[in-house]
Amino acid sequence: MPYCVQCGVELPPDASVCPLCGTSVLLPPDSHSTGTEGSRAAESEPMFPVPVASDGRNRWGLDKKRKGALELLFGLSFVALAVLGFSLVPSGADWFVPMSSVVAGTLYGAVLLAFPFSYRWIATGWISISFLFIGMLGVHLGGYGWTILTCSALALGWILLVLPYFLPVRKRPLVLTIQFPTILAFLSLVDYRSSGSSWFLPVALPVACLIVLSFSVLALRIRIFRYGDFPMADFILSFGCIACLAVGTGEVLAVRHATGVWAFGWSGPLWIAASALAVFLGAVGLSRRVRRYFTSQTRHS
Repeated sequence: MPYCVQCGVELPPDASVCPLCGTSVLLPPDSHSTGTEGSRAAESEPMFPVPVASDGRNRWGLDKKRKGALELLFGLSFVALAVLGFSLVPSGADWFVPMSSVVAGTLYGAVLLAFPFSYRWIATGWISISFLFIGMLGVHLGGYGWTILTCSALALGWILLVLPYFLPVRKRPLVLTIQFPTILAFLSLVDYRSSGSSWFLPVALPVACLIVLSFSVLALRIRIFRYGDFPMADFILSFGCIACLAVGTGEVLAVRHATGVWAFGWSGPLWIAASALAVFLGAVGLSRRVRRYFTSQTRHS
């Protein structure tokens, strides 16, 4: 049965005007045929009589240009590896670093061509290749200290910058439950690998806890105690206040850890700025509540 293009109501086979909205009905000549012959003709007629042109993609989702670029990339890398192998291996020189660098560069380009316009997959591929390359380089050179720190930094970067994009937008704040322990673990590893007295427990851990507590208070203010949309200016000023407070606390704890004396060093202006921003934000929030209170009283009266 035909349907009206304006309101969607079902039309009789011989209708020329829609009985509901009055829109003219324009039907193909064969659409008025009824009975078995008409239904058979409709069933035998293909839905898309004109073949759809192919976009040139293969089963991997690559068009001809990207496929050709991949073939050229692998061909050039094979030639470069062959030249390096014939020139370095017989002479006894170190061939692992230059040849593995060519392989890593080839894989970087292959990932960029294989995953177009996909930040999370391109970043994941590049970080994985870097992780593998640095690990193999560390094994080859025999230095495991810098290899562990570098690979740990790559893993931390993936958790901070890439992992949230694998989750829906509403669930991205849940990544903080993974990011915060990961940051603490990385700082603890850096403290363990560094020489000298330990600074993780007396300096890094209190500062990290202070930052988490401050952002939790800010999130609580945005979500529970807000009226309407939270102003962007308040968010920027709150972020500046938290940054000044965290840096100032870190400097005081570092001085205490180094000298054993509680004293302010160069962080005095930061503490003044943090205090001024906190007082200003509190006064602005209080003025908004007072203004809103009197506005609501005026409306009810």
